[in-house]
Amino acid sequence: MALLEFSDRLPQCSRCRGDLIMSGVAPQDDEHGRPIHLELCPVCDTGDVDRRRPAFSSSGSPTTAVMT
Repeated sequence: MALLEFSDRLPQCSRCRGDLIMSGVAPQDDEHGRPIHLELCPVCDTGDVDRRRPAFSSSGSPTTAVMT
């Protein structure tokens, strides 16, 4: 089993639908048995706490972990 796999195609950001820098699945599931998806987005995860989030964002948290 490969621990790291590179791809030229990544899914869209689940918050802003922009292009992701990184997307992955954690090696364990959440408490409900669902896989934990990790995302790094240049728009949503810049670290600028004063920047407004997109109005259609469902997450007010700066975390990159997205559970689906």
